[in-house]
Amino acid sequence: MRSSWRALLGWAAVVGAGLVAVAMPAASEERPTEAADVRQGGELYQRWCATCHAPDGSGLTGLAPALDAFTYARVDLSMRTGRMPLADRRRGVPERTFTAEEREATMAYLDELLDLEGELPDPPPGDPRHGAEVYAVHCAQCHGASAKGGIAGEGVEIPPLVGLDPVTIAAGTREGPFAMPPFGAAVVSDEEIGHIVAFLDEEVHEPTSPLGLAEVSRFEAVGFAALLAGVLVAACAWAGGARKRLEGPWEEG
Repeated sequence: MRSSWRALLGWAAVVGAGLVAVAMPAASEERPTEAADVRQGGELYQRWCATCHAPDGSGLTGLAPALDAFTYARVDLSMRTGRMPLADRRRGVPERTFTAEEREATMAYLDELLDLEGELPDPPPGDPRHGAEVYAVHCAQCHGASAKGGIAGEGVEIPPLVGLDPVTIAAGTREGPFAMPPFGAAVVSDEEIGHIVAFLDEEVHEPTSPLGLAEVSRFEAVGFAALLAGVLVAACAWAGGARKRLEGPWEEG
């Protein structure tokens, strides 16, 4: 009887240990990944960023600001848009654009080094029709009606917005990087940013004509048709005059 109980307890111990092993996540599956990201980010930062922002992120007077003066979203935005790392061949820094993986690793390193404030924005789903209205009021003046960007006063280059991811659009709206002013929630709400994102996403997937041209409005179509008709009339008139000039000498002979 005792042997039966011992066998039963032995099997219970084995099964219990197996259940515990399954329920408990292996510590080596998460920590090494995070450590590897931070380590990779540190290597990237020291190679491509520390030349200007200093090895500890404190910046260099007259050259680059301290990174802890900015929010997490602002630092991430600079790399996300390709503005940083900034090429400076005089200091031995060639042109370089981080991949998404490299950017995330660098941000993990900087967050551990500087404990940056804030987090990345996450705009909610929106309505492209409302987004078109909000965009026309707050964005079109600089980025253009079609969000293709351009050149503003004093040669300031306005980047296109079509094709950017939602985080970039939301972070840019809130942070106001470089020459762009920041838009607080009192001016453009989170919901309105979501509408703008939906509008820009619809612009990317706008249907095109068989020739690959973007569809135009009815007014633009009428204007284009009128212009094309005028060109055809002028071409016919020119062809008729040229034919008469060519036939003239034969008729005299």
